[in-house]
Parts: sequence; C-alpha cells; structure tokens
Amino acid sequence: MLILHVGMGKVGSSSIQSTLKLNREALKRQGVVWPDAAQDRNCNFSTLAKALLGGIPDQPLKLLRRTIENNPGRTVAISSEFLWNIGAERAAFLREFLGAPDTKIVIYVRPYTQWIRSKYLQKSRARGSPDFDTVFAKSFNRLSIKAVVSDWAEAFGKGSLHIHHVTALPDRDVVADFLGLVEATVPDPAEANRSPHWLTCELARAMFAYSSASRSLWEKGQFRSFLAEIDRVVRGQIRFPDTNYLTNIQRKATVARYREDAQWLCSFAGVPLPPEEELADGKRPFLPSIERAPAAFFQLLEDRLAETDLTQRAPYIATTLETLLADKPGFPGLLLPAADNDSRMGIRPGIRP
Repeated sequence: MLILHVGMGKVGSSSIQSTLKLNREALKRQGVVWPDAAQDRNCNFSTLAKALLGGIPDQPLKLLRRTIENNPGRTVAISSEFLWNIGAERAAFLREFLGAPDTKIVIYVRPYTQWIRSKYLQKSRARGSPDFDTVFAKSFNRLSIKAVVSDWAEAFGKGSLHIHHVTALPDRDVVADFLGLVEATVPDPAEANRSPHWLTCELARAMFAYSSASRSLWEKGQFRSFLAEIDRVVRGQIRFPDTNYLTNIQRKATVARYREDAQWLCSFAGVPLPPEEELADGKRPFLPSIERAPAAFFQLLEDRLAETDLTQRAPYIATTLETLLADKPGFPGLLLPAADNDSRMGIRPGIRP
C-alpha cells in the first residue's frame, strides 16, 4: 500500500513530514515505511517531484519504486507539497512507473481565507516580499483545488481519494488523521513550520526596507534565527491580538470561492461540506504593519539588542534594528490604505485556473 500525501501548502504538510521523520523507527515496527532514500534534506520529497517533471534524473523515482518492492505487505508513506501541481499526465506516469500499487491519495483542504493569510505570513520573511494586498491580488484568481483533485483522481481513480476539510477534523489535527489512515501511533507528534505572528512578519519586511544590505539579511542564518527568537517571545509575552489582514470585500469573495469548491468536492468525491465561515460586517480596521505594533514590541526589540551579542555576532542585524528603532513611531511606505473595492483587490469574478 502506498499512502501519498499531496500537500496543499500551509495545511500541515511540514508537521506530517516532521512527525514521520521523528518517529521513523516506531512507525517501521508497526509496518509503516517512511523511506529515507527517496527524500531530500527537508524530508518533503521535492526531488521526487522534480524528477517527475523531468528537472533532474529519475533516481528518486527508482529509489521509491525499490522501497515499495522491498516492503511487500507494508505501508509506504510519502508526503510532499511539491506534488500539488504536477498535473494528470505526470501523476499517471508516477502510477505506472511504480507498478500501479494500491494507493491512497491524501489531500487536506483549508479555508481559503486562512490559507492565503498564512501563505503571506510565511513568505513575508523573505527578501523583497510585497504587501498583503499585492499578494492577495496575485493569488485570488489561482485559488482552486478542482484542478489538483481532478488530476489525481484521473490518474489513480476517485476511489483512491482521501480528502478532508481541516475544519471538519477533530481539533483540526491533520497529523492525527494521517496517522489514523496509516494505522499507526507515535510517541512524538510534531508541529512544524508554523506561520509567524504578524508582528514578526512585518518586522522582517521593515528590516528589509531599512537594511542597506537586504540580500545578506536573508542569506545569513543568524537573521532567520533572530526572527524565530522574536516570534517565540512575541507569542509568549506580548498580549496583542492577532489580526485579520483581509478586507470585507476580500473575505466575502474568498469565502464564496471556498464554498463553491467545497460543493464541487462534495458532488465529485463525496467529501462532506465543511462548517460555514462566519462573515463579519464592516471593513478591515487597519492593514497590519510595524506602525501598528504596541510599545511593548519596540521595548522588546531594544531589550534584545542590549541583552544579546548581536553587535558582534551579526552586526548587520544590529545596524538595521538601530536604524529602524531610531525612526519609530513612523515607518514611511509600509502602511497602505485599506481600500475596499474589487479593482484594488484584484478580484475578477469568473476567471479561474
């Protein structure tokens, strides 16, 4: 049996992968194989997807086939976000290359309002990240699970599909659901790659804007470690409400798109409809930015700058922070007006993938 998790990004894929990697030996004793040989260093099998698409030699595919052949009667588990958009033709090729094994295609779906916000928060730490409204405008008209589900159903058959809306799972726990599917228990479930708090996200954007060497900020590991440290402290110490990035018009359009796709999933694959999202009235109160950070956040940054050896260990971080803090409370260019019209938000009804 092959369990193939085709991960929608920001829907628990990294947590599944980390759990399987961390508990490999316990899983193996229960007849579940998490194949080391076909993985890359991030345990997300991106090389497998690249080989399928012809970007690299087919060695990862051969290793996976050998793993399946060498473990008759066992369950081989694969999880990868990189399989999300490979298309029906390459999915069918994978099935034939592996010898058409008995396969379960696992897909978890998250409400699009949550997904697009989480995607923005995760990517905003990278150099040159645009503001949320720009990300929304580029992403909205690509929001659809229809094509992906149809491709994998065409290649492996509708009966192979195991699809759940995350909001319908007990405690929204995709790791527990996946482990139930492979019929295994583990001592150490993992949670990985959680999106940062919006304060951490907007701090990263501000630092890139203020840094004279923005490229070096991201390329050096100290910056990522610094952001992770700040994120842990923010979540543990600063009682500032997490906020909504979406305007009312964005939220309504995104919820409508999700309902449409959920209804299609129900009719196409028998996936029960998820609970309906509540729609709040009124416009977005503000577009989150460093300008909106509480005073405690700036005090935290100043304390961290004074308490750590940043000036010696990572002077480029210290210099950027000092420049940023010297200019507070105004951070020009980082706050956008909360426009509330379709053209500003990039919503074009009727345009689908």
